[in-house]
Amino acid sequence: MLCIDSQHRTPADALSHLRGVKMKKQKVSVPPVHDQKGRGSTNLMFDLYLDAESNVKLAFSPGRLHWTLRNAIRGVGMTQRKSLLDPWETKLTGPASFFHSLEESHVRIETWPEDMHVQGEVQLCNYSRNNTEATWRLAWFIIDTLNPARGQILPITRGPNAPLGTHSVIDWKRSDSKEIIRQLCTVMV
Repeated sequence: MLCIDSQHRTPADALSHLRGVKMKKQKVSVPPVHDQKGRGSTNLMFDLYLDAESNVKLAFSPGRLHWTLRNAIRGVGMTQRKSLLDPWETKLTGPASFFHSLEESHVRIETWPEDMHVQGEVQLCNYSRNNTEATWRLAWFIIDTLNPARGQILPITRGPNAPLGTHSVIDWKRSDSKEIIRQLCTVMV
């Protein structure tokens, strides 16, 4: 388990010793946090910076990304109510805005091909059940699928019986171990 101490004041500092270290890929599931049913929500805001190794063909193909997100939403057990795809040019290529209204909140993404940037958020409420794990699984699906060169996640907890809580921004690079980043993110929420 990673600890943030006087030597490692931020999550990025805590991971700095891992730059360039190759680690085994392992299938990881985010363990659920204490029972949150009926208590607040988890919002994960992210910025992803892509490069030539990233999945830019999917990221900047609005129609394909829209359907990939719909399938991912089903894959984490959420029910989609409505969705909006707003391509700025065409559904085949270019920038776009996406909004998926879910049974217990939403997923929002915007893409900027000219800057190789994808920005968005996954927010799931815990009204009928604890959706904390589904929130993280959906965010990590997007990140893993697009394979950004670097990125940031800002976890926010909020709502009734869950006071507003912002956590430190989690910065990472592709060379960082996703296993370590996931563990750190889980500890922070």
